[in-house]
Amino acid sequence: LASEIEGACNPHGARIRKSGNKLVIEIHIEVDGSMSVSEAHSIAHKVEDRIRQGIDDVYDVIVHVEPFGNIEQHEKFGVSSKDLQ
Repeated sequence: LASEIEGACNPHGARIRKSGNKLVIEIHIEVDGSMSVSEAHSIAHKVEDRIRQGIDDVYDVIVHVEPFGNIEQHEKFGVSSKDLQ
């Protein structure tokens, strides 16, 4: 769902937790690092809206924004599209 949003690239590190009967979804996306914070925030908000539209029973969506090509060596949890294939 996140990859459907223009400007949101390489969605990864998705974590989904239950809170009661609702879902809390956390996901990382990459954006052009030269864009303004406002532009990156707008993309993140569109990702959040798209996830809420596409998945039932969502309580909260947390979108972490990273610049293109960012590598976090300590990231060990979550799934990427490669894991789903």
